[in-house]
Amino acid sequence: MSDVPGEPGPGPIDDNVPIPPRDQLVKTAAKFLSSRNVVNSANENKIAFLKKKGLSDAEIDLAMRQAEVIIQSRSFDSNVYAVQNFGQPHAPTWQHQPSWMKYRDIGNSVALVGGLAYAVYWFYKKYLEPFFFGGGKKGLDSRLADLDKMITSSLSDLKSSVSRVRDDMERLTERRIESLSRQIDELKNEVGSLKKLMLSRKQFPSATVSGPLTIPSWQLASAAEEKEVEEEGAGSGTNGSDSSLEMIKE
Repeated sequence: MSDVPGEPGPGPIDDNVPIPPRDQLVKTAAKFLSSRNVVNSANENKIAFLKKKGLSDAEIDLAMRQAEVIIQSRSFDSNVYAVQNFGQPHAPTWQHQPSWMKYRDIGNSVALVGGLAYAVYWFYKKYLEPFFFGGGKKGLDSRLADLDKMITSSLSDLKSSVSRVRDDMERLTERRIESLSRQIDELKNEVGSLKKLMLSRKQFPSATVSGPLTIPSWQLASAAEEKEVEEEGAGSGTNGSDSSLEMIKE
């Protein structure tokens, strides 16, 4: 009940009454959402993270709006800076040079070109001209004479080499001829020996029988005498044996 009559008492607290957002917490969440590491993350992950930190849906919505404003202002500032620094090229600043500096530059260029030209000329006279021309007509004549001597020497060497080769060939030919002659002589000797052997065999031909074989007369006479002697010996032997038998019988 109310102490003051006629005044209504305090009613019950309604849970649906919205709670005013916490500004400091919303600013912190907006800075977090606008940071370069979190901008490219998914909104679901951002909302879930902020809810874990105790922010309501209204505070999360307000923080996301503030983060978008911060991101847009940051991109605008970067674009303005780029336009200021790179949008318009700086106009070159020309400084006026005094005339004596121009003359100095021209003199330096002339001195440099002259030095290079003299260096090229000195190199040509020192190395190229003696190499290609030999110091003039005299050098050319001496070079021709040296070349003639070299050619003459080469020809003499070639002639001597050819003569040596010819001598070697002649010696080899002579040796070959001698070897062939010796072999021919040996072959001739062998053929002569073979002919002699064949002729020696022909000197003793086989005897040809023209009739019946007969004993010469002198051999027949001697044979008859020998037969008579044998018969006489046989007769005396027979008589002796008969007389001996008669003596035994008596």
